[in-house]
Amino acid sequence: MKGWSTFLHSMAEGADSVNLYELRMNIERERELLCLFVSEYGILDSRTLSKSQEIDILINQYNACVIENKKPIAAGQSTLEARNFPGHSH
Repeated sequence: MKGWSTFLHSMAEGADSVNLYELRMNIERERELLCLFVSEYGILDSRTLSKSQEIDILINQYNACVIENKKPIAAGQSTLEARNFPGHSH
């Protein structure tokens, strides 16, 4: 998995794209952990709730980064293309 991640990083256009990619990957990793916490400890356990709050912070960081880097979308261009998400072919 490390090799694939390195490849995707090398394909990213600029540091902002890498930061968005890293945030997305962190969010997904933490969501997987949250599912494990729910299964292991239950939905109302303090560890589960803390993990959920950590994900909220990551999502807020991601959204702030997207808003900061938002570009106008040309006619016929998808939102993903406009934001230059890594791994998305143009």
